[in-house]
Amino acid sequence: MGYQKTILSAFKQQYQDLTFKQMGELTGIQSTRLFRLYNGHEMRLSEYEILEKLLRSSQHSLNRWQNMIQEILTLTSAQEARTLELSLERLIYKKRLQEIPEVTLSLQTTA
Repeated sequence: MGYQKTILSAFKQQYQDLTFKQMGELTGIQSTRLFRLYNGHEMRLSEYEILEKLLRSSQHSLNRWQNMIQEILTLTSAQEARTLELSLERLIYKKRLQEIPEVTLSLQTTA
């Protein structure tokens, strides 16, 4: 049971913004089953494997990004690295702006 808590905790930390329904869609495990697992029911081997595989792939992706950043820093000039940094910051800013819900204001006319 100790490893189950560890893997569930790591999964929840990695995918903290997901609901049980979204986690179910990601893993292929029913959302009600995931809820029961988080509340102490014993995990099946296939469920361990699914969660472990997702955690490993996300860790691999993170390592790959870190390696690419290191390589960029060693291969480019300071100015080129700064240009790339600014481009990434702009991309992040644009994506965050897209997440903000639009507010529609109605203009009231008075007669």
